[in-house]
Amino acid sequence: MTMTRFFAVIFFTFTGCWATLSEAQQRWPSKQIRIVVPFPAGGSPDTVARLIGEVIQRTSGHAVVIDNKPGALGMLGADAVIREKPDGHTLLVTINSFFTLTPYVTKLTIDPMTEFLPIVETSRNTLVLTGNIAFPPKTLPELVSYVKANPGKVSFASYSPATVSHLAGLMLNDSAGMDMAHVGYKGTSPAQIDLIGGHIPVMVDAMNSALAPIRDGRVRAYAVNSPARHPLAPAVPTFREMGYKDLEVLTAWVGVFATRNTPKEIVSDIAAAIGLALQDEGVRTRMNQLGYFAPISRSPQELREALQVEGRKLREIVAKKGITLTP
Repeated sequence: MTMTRFFAVIFFTFTGCWATLSEAQQRWPSKQIRIVVPFPAGGSPDTVARLIGEVIQRTSGHAVVIDNKPGALGMLGADAVIREKPDGHTLLVTINSFFTLTPYVTKLTIDPMTEFLPIVETSRNTLVLTGNIAFPPKTLPELVSYVKANPGKVSFASYSPATVSHLAGLMLNDSAGMDMAHVGYKGTSPAQIDLIGGHIPVMVDAMNSALAPIRDGRVRAYAVNSPARHPLAPAVPTFREMGYKDLEVLTAWVGVFATRNTPKEIVSDIAAAIGLALQDEGVRTRMNQLGYFAPISRSPQELREALQVEGRKLREIVAKKGITLTP
């Protein structure tokens, strides 16, 4: 999906969910809203949660608190939401791979697809392979040659183990015949700090997080996994151009989720309120500046089905390539 203007037009196909904001506020929200983000501040889920939270707080008159709980592959944040009353006032904002990849490559204490109801996809991203500016390889072909000439000496960072960031690096290893070792972090910000500081030479990052350091020359960008070059970083080639189009199958998006017993009418109210927040001019402008792609508009049921399809696809890739994702 191309990014011209973020949410220039956004429609949801939710049956019966588009109550007016005033009608929705009669049921939700009726008190303070807590949005739990299972990553540190600064990453995509945190950024999205804060943007929509500000609008919902302004329009509803109820406080919105962002609660960052990184750790345990997203489980710390998920557990915090599950323990609360299922009334829609404690929500989870997280990445798709918590549902489509993590449960299939590591043991979790819950089944995310059983415990949570998808409400809405808020933003879509592309993955980008970045490198420390002092790291010798300047292009992806040079990186491949360098790693092969220095076996066992190059590592890559992911923003979290058992996510598409992790899988992308291993898929590139497999396709290019490299042996980069994986170093998993508890979020984008700490990984980026180590990348810029030279403690890790390479990282698979989300473009919205990497865009600023790429632009100001603090990191080098090797390739993006979108089919076309990113409109805000047109000098960065695609993996397709470099001969690794298989990485395009990996999608990265952020969504809002509620616990499984949340009443349907509350889910509809939340979806309506978030939909309106995403159409806010300030939110659209900021999303554009950060380099997000517009999300795919789907009902909660359609979003659940899409997560299930995506999960099956990623499991097949992992099994076919014999890739092992360990934290």
